[in-house]
Amino acid sequence: MKPPSRAFSVIVGLGLFAFTAVMGVQASLIPLPVMQDALGPRLLPGALCGLLLILAMGYTQAAWQDRSPDVINDEAEAPLPGRAARCAWFIGGLAALLALIPAIGIGAACALAFVLFARAFGSRAPLKDLLIGGLFSLAVWGLFDKLLGVPLGPFLHLP
Repeated sequence: MKPPSRAFSVIVGLGLFAFTAVMGVQASLIPLPVMQDALGPRLLPGALCGLLLILAMGYTQAAWQDRSPDVINDEAEAPLPGRAARCAWFIGGLAALLALIPAIGIGAACALAFVLFARAFGSRAPLKDLLIGGLFSLAVWGLFDKLLGVPLGPFLHLP
């Protein structure tokens, strides 16, 4: 497969700029809360928009100078063997997450999904992954549910 042309890479860069513009407009339309907080609902989308703008500028500049960042022919970037199985583990993790949250709670579902995601990335230690996923889920749940007051439901729901 031949590498993409300079013109195609520049068009992709301009498409990134267009996507960033749409994202910026959409972020600016998010209504501000009645009470002015230092961290409003526009902060994170605005920060992501700024980051995407920087990436779009770098990509487009490299494409314009014919130093395309596309690595389609680079052997080091070729897919690893077993990609279908890894995708199946990853999709299984997403499906488990969606199916298990109502049944066993967000924390336990995230911990079990973490095991499947780790397996998709080549881990062969499910008990260690379950412990890491459980601790990470507990930390994130505690941050949002307890510290920030965002109700996420019970960490563990036993039927």
